[in-house]
Amino acid sequence: MWRARLKGNLFAPAVALLIVCFSVPSVRAGAAVKMNTVMLTPNSVREGDTVVYEVKYEEAELVTLTEKDIILMGFTADISVSEKENKRIITLNHVTGVGNDRYIRIKGNTAFDAEKSPAENITATPHFSIKPQLFYVIIMYIISGIIIASLIFAVYYTYRKINASKSIYID
Repeated sequence: MWRARLKGNLFAPAVALLIVCFSVPSVRAGAAVKMNTVMLTPNSVREGDTVVYEVKYEEAELVTLTEKDIILMGFTADISVSEKENKRIITLNHVTGVGNDRYIRIKGNTAFDAEKSPAENITATPHFSIKPQLFYVIIMYIISGIIIASLIFAVYYTYRKINASKSIYID
């Protein structure tokens, strides 16, 4: 019955259907450019020190990483980015913000492969801690020592005063 209703050539629609089905562009899962981040400095620094990261791009044709693509998480610093072969060196000078679990994030679209597929952003870079400068630590200990010594003296002086008033003198 349905054959009776169809008129014309069925070959052309079948070919068109095959062309549509097999000409859909392939979609790649994930970004083709891989980034690997390594911290080149110790994982504990003092305020004012420098922290250096190395970002290695694999399969990248174009790298556009700049200072604006770096997000500082929990601290402040002066950021600079330099190039070394297929790597980028991120230098963080004069870090401030005492605490643990400090790290950086790198925005996506900072590198592209031959097919113009962008790199994904990096949120898991090595963490580090920032400790106060040694000068401030020494000053803090000196001030704490003065306060403790003052309290000890006040307690001792008060104790002697109380005991002196309780003394009985016999003439």
